[in-house]
Amino acid sequence: MSIRRQEGLLLLLAVLVALVTLFWHIGSYPLIQPDEGRNAEVAREMLDTGAWLVPLYNGMAYLDKPAFYFRTVATAFALLGESETSARLSSALFASALLAMVYAFCRREYDRRTAALALLVTASAPLFLAFARIVIFDMTLAFFVSAAIFSSYLAEADGGGQRRKWYAVAAACGAVATLVKGPVGFLLPILVMVAFNLLDRRRGWVKFAFAPRNFLIFLAIVLPWFIGVSLQRPDFPYYGLVKESLERFTSDEFRRS
Repeated sequence: MSIRRQEGLLLLLAVLVALVTLFWHIGSYPLIQPDEGRNAEVAREMLDTGAWLVPLYNGMAYLDKPAFYFRTVATAFALLGESETSARLSSALFASALLAMVYAFCRREYDRRTAALALLVTASAPLFLAFARIVIFDMTLAFFVSAAIFSSYLAEADGGGQRRKWYAVAAACGAVATLVKGPVGFLLPILVMVAFNLLDRRRGWVKFAFAPRNFLIFLAIVLPWFIGVSLQRPDFPYYGLVKESLERFTSDEFRRS
């Protein structure tokens, strides 16, 4: 058997494993409490009331997380009706998109065999499967955080004129990740990017990574949401930035976890 045929069969196996593990009987079991039930209910109320900017939970403003992920679930409800399958579809689709991105990145940097193996390993990882099949933010967050990290890597790998382009893409992805789950969406890519460039002893990356244009891209995506929510709920800036972010990150419970 030729090497190309072996690679094709390996890719086919990886895709089949991914499809089965992500979508097989995805709606055959009830929503798991409390997270799945709460997140699905927020999305249901969003669709029912049209409160797309400030989500509601049991009729009250739900400021713990941004609205982006709830919108994806609410959109699935609007298209397919309310069910366990449609509630979990957003996570499964973002997981599929993440697998496709992992494959494309590894094929670009290595070869088809490595890319197929990376897809297979990722698709069969227990935590990946768990988060891909429940109504929770993490898989959507993982997609945009990974996109920001991959883009930052490509900025340095390609160099030259491609640096500005890839860092701009990274800034946009970090901004959308922030709309999914708050500050962790941009903090994680920055930590990985800084560690990679320092350990690799790369020079000149700071002025490209933190160029004013990238800050403007980030703010152009995040600020409309932040300002809009703050206008509707004046208590949001303190609650979101201090109570939900700063105090949680510095709490004893967070450090223990």
